[in-house]
Amino acid sequence: MADVELTDAELVERWRAGDEDAATILHERYLARLLNLVGRHLAGKFNSRLDPDDVVQSVFRSIFRLTREGRFEFEDDGAFWKLLLTMALNKV
Repeated sequence: MADVELTDAELVERWRAGDEDAATILHERYLARLLNLVGRHLAGKFNSRLDPDDVVQSVFRSIFRLTREGRFEFEDDGAFWKLLLTMALNKV
């Protein structure tokens, strides 16, 4: 099975075991969607000081740090995206 066909939960477990490529796949899997979402929801008054890239990178930093610490478990395949979405909207 190709790495890109792995579920999010499988990729998270591989990443926790030291496979940095698994984190790269997760990042690439959701980067465009998250940038689009943040770009649409970012208030116009912040656009000059904060762009969607800043928010998205902060979200990925947070989710990977907290996941490595064992604060999150991803039982179903949609759970990783749902957490990314929630974190992004909270940061916006």
